[in-house]
Amino acid sequence: YDDDLTDAVFKTLSRLAHRLKNACTAILSVEKRLNFTLRHLDVTCEAYDHFRSCLHALEHLADGKLRFVVEPVEASFPQLLVYERIQQLVGPGPEAGPLVALL
Repeated sequence: YDDDLTDAVFKTLSRLAHRLKNACTAILSVEKRLNFTLRHLDVTCEAYDHFRSCLHALEHLADGKLRFVVEPVEASFPQLLVYERIQQLVGPGPEAGPLVALL
């Protein structure tokens, strides 16, 4: 997890969306990695917090050309890849699933 890579993903998503002529949907999911930090003397997830702030900025982007909508998606859809759906696979709220960004 790297803030620069997260920024690059959102920058690329924004660039792609600006080039499209029709609305599209991007489904994003992230695993919330919890770490004990000496700075906070607590268990935190700073990379996830940065991811969420990027989502918030994308949703509130006001360039007049397009609009991003961020909403939770139930994680009950069929799996195409084998992975364990754990509690830390989260969306916008503690009980939400993956995030969807409607472009």
